[in-house]
Amino acid sequence: MKKKAVILSLLSVIAVFSVQAVDWASIVKNYGSAVARISLYDGKGAVISSGTGFMIETGPGVLRMVTNAHVAADAEHNIAFRLTAEFLFPDGGGKKYPLEIDVIDRKQDLCLLKLDGDPPGLLSIAADPEPVLMEEILIIGYPFGKNFKTTPGYIQAFQDIDGTGRMLDLSATAAPGNSGGPVLNSNGRVIGVITSIIPGYNFNLAIPAANLVSMIGRDSGKSEISIYSEPEQAWVFIDGDYRGKTPINLELYSREYQLTVEKEGFVTYKEKIGPWDGESSTEVRAILQAPVDTNPEIEIVAVPDNAAININNDEMDSMPVLFKAPAGSILRIRVSAPGYREKLEFYEVGSEPKQRVEIQLDKKFLMW
Repeated sequence: MKKKAVILSLLSVIAVFSVQAVDWASIVKNYGSAVARISLYDGKGAVISSGTGFMIETGPGVLRMVTNAHVAADAEHNIAFRLTAEFLFPDGGGKKYPLEIDVIDRKQDLCLLKLDGDPPGLLSIAADPEPVLMEEILIIGYPFGKNFKTTPGYIQAFQDIDGTGRMLDLSATAAPGNSGGPVLNSNGRVIGVITSIIPGYNFNLAIPAANLVSMIGRDSGKSEISIYSEPEQAWVFIDGDYRGKTPINLELYSREYQLTVEKEGFVTYKEKIGPWDGESSTEVRAILQAPVDTNPEIEIVAVPDNAAININNDEMDSMPVLFKAPAGSILRIRVSAPGYREKLEFYEVGSEPKQRVEIQLDKKFLMW
């Protein structure tokens, strides 16, 4: 009788575990068609990189593809580059959908893309996207640009990454090409976006879906930003990306950006701009300042007054010579004149704003 009791007990344990097991096969079957391989082509039509993306509804009837900013960024300002999406699940697909960058946030490494066509599937973000430690998950993507691949796992840690913030650290192994792919929970809802790995250390990092929700929330519309500078034709950079020369009109989403304006011969202008909640247009004016020359001025005189002065191998036109150089630098001063012995002196520039150097040549003595 005791043996039978043990056997019944073990069977009951097995039954409990089988009820709780996640049916990943059904989740993949229902939602795998929303995940696509993204390819980046150069101007010659060659694939230069690939990643993963997935379709979601970002507003009533508004469908967009989510991926990492680093997957799509090279196509943002290079018109020769193009992006496509291929939905290869369940039958291998074959159709390539053109993609266009709609919103890109390099700081969060997230990007929303417009898809030219009707996608075969959609994913949804979890209603409560806040994940918990040891929660079971599934990652879907196209590692190394190869075929559709799914990998189950769990959330093994949360990592704070400089410049990015809190990230999900997954036990499911990701690889290059998984970037931009979804992390699904046991209900098939998105709780994260694969972004990077640390090879050899089982760090598989994903951006929390809350960051994606925040980005979509900011994406309520674009503002037209007109950027002017004095003088004009200065280079304009937004978050480090070159956008053109002033005056320039840009459409930017309502968030904070780092504006940098540069022109040769002027001090670089930097300013935080945005967000522009409720503003459809705004102007930014950058007044560029000429650099202030704080180098000390050195007056160099020589005797005789018809002597030729050479500084650092450059001939000076007249005397006295007025020369500017940074404090602490060394001047190599060569002085020569007919009938006099040439003299070479080294002068270290001090910190005083005005300095004077006097060099007297010795006459040559004729030998009989």
